[in-house]
Amino acid sequence: MVTIEELVELGFSEKNAVALSQKSYFQRRLRRASKSTLESNLENIERIYGVSRNQSVKAVFSFPQFAEYNHSRVLKEAQDVYGVSKGAVVKAVFYAPPFAGLDHFRVLDDIQNIYGVSKEVAVKAVFSFPPFAGFNHSLVLKDISDIYGVSREKVVKAVFKAPRFARRDHVRVLRQIKRFAKLLGLNKKTIIDYLFENPVIAGYSWKRNIASVDAIRRAVKRTGVNVSNEEMFQWYMTGYGQSPYAAKDSKAREGTLEARGELTKPSDMGKAAESWLKNRKKRRHLK
Repeated sequence: MVTIEELVELGFSEKNAVALSQKSYFQRRLRRASKSTLESNLENIERIYGVSRNQSVKAVFSFPQFAEYNHSRVLKEAQDVYGVSKGAVVKAVFYAPPFAGLDHFRVLDDIQNIYGVSKEVAVKAVFSFPPFAGFNHSLVLKDISDIYGVSREKVVKAVFKAPRFARRDHVRVLRQIKRFAKLLGLNKKTIIDYLFENPVIAGYSWKRNIASVDAIRRAVKRTGVNVSNEEMFQWYMTGYGQSPYAAKDSKAREGTLEARGELTKPSDMGKAAESWLKNRKKRRHLK
């Protein structure tokens, strides 16, 4: 029976060794194993995937079943099914260790049939976000369509544009974007249409959205260029990758920093919005 001290000797931190020993799978299966057996399993993982001890213990800690898999078979099957390199499979497995335990023939078949996409599209989604492979895709499609009241086609387009979109808490996302729409004076349909064109913003927090609106409105004030709320939002859809935070290591919005006397320069989003507004002003003068 392996002890906490032996787990530490194998490379787990003391905190993780204690936590691992309390996991149900460990208690059912791995606790009875000897230190030498676990060490052999870790060495096997490291040899087959070409990874470090730190990577192997991290994978086993997050998903204890990983220690007992036939990893040569895992690697070969995933390469054969998806038609990808060993490196791509290794990256996917250590990003999301449960990936190693999936029936990949079924995964690929389900994704293609449920969403109606090609193998190429399905494989790209899986390897851009490996947890996607383990989702209940029928449920994903139904839930998103029901929550937003949009067509199946619209959901499919959003999911394959940003596979992480499939795992969001969409009840919470809808609540937040409705608040965002109200802040900008937009209707629910408009904001949902924009969300499905730019699904990555589903992962942005309400706090970030507020900071973004603040940064853009302050740019409007600095330039004196008036734009409608919808025009402002349309630009946000193209510039949402810019940070709305002006201070390093701070999530305070520009207005908050100015009130404290700490605002030294606009955020990246504020500067980008200012440039956009100045260009609009020039174009208006040319007309």
